[in-house]
Amino acid sequence: MGKYTAFVDVGKTIIELFKEHLVPEPLEKPESIGMCSPSDRGNFTVGIHLYDYFENSGFGKLEPRILPNGYVQNAPKSYSLCFMISVASKAEVMIRTAEEARIIGKILQVVADNPVLPPEKMPESLRGTNEQIAIKTLNLKLEDKIRIWSMYNEPYRQSVFIDATPVLIESSVIKVPAKRVRVAGVDNEFKSQLDNVIER
Repeated sequence: MGKYTAFVDVGKTIIELFKEHLVPEPLEKPESIGMCSPSDRGNFTVGIHLYDYFENSGFGKLEPRILPNGYVQNAPKSYSLCFMISVASKAEVMIRTAEEARIIGKILQVVADNPVLPPEKMPESLRGTNEQIAIKTLNLKLEDKIRIWSMYNEPYRQSVFIDATPVLIESSVIKVPAKRVRVAGVDNEFKSQLDNVIER
C-alpha cells in the first residue's frame, strides 16, 4: 500500500523498467528517459507524464486496517493512473521520424511484455506488499490524443498512453478503537431475586 507519494513512485518504476529495456538499443543512455511535462521536456528523448487519474470504484470494497498497536487506520483509496509517454528524438531531421517510430515500437513491446510492474524496480514506499500494479496501453482515438496535447499548448507528437492500476494510497486517519463495555458478573442469589421481581 503506497503513501501519498505513490503516484510519482509508480512513474519512477515505469522509468526504471524502460531504462532496463530501451538501453542501449534503441536509446544509448538511461539519462534520456525521465519524468517531464510535454511542454518542458529538457533533454529527455522519452518523457513520462501523469496527465490524469481517477478513483477506481470497481476495485472492490477496501477495509480499514488494524495496526499492530491495535489502532484502526481508515481504508485506503484505489486509483487508476493515466500516463502519456512521448518521444522526441535528437536524431537528424532525415532519420528523426523513423527513429521515433523505432522507439515507440520498443515501448509498446515493453508494456506488452510486462503486464505487471516488477516489484524489484519499485521504490521502498511501494514494496513489501502483495499488491500488484498492472499496466496496459490505452487505445485512444487520434482526436483524443491531440486534445490531450493541446492542454499543454503543444502540437501532437508520437506517443503511447498507458494505464496503471490499482494504485492504493493509505489513509492518514488513524483512530483509537472504541473500548468494549465489560459486563459485571451477577451472583445467583441476586439473579434469583431479580427474576422474582420481573415475574411480579
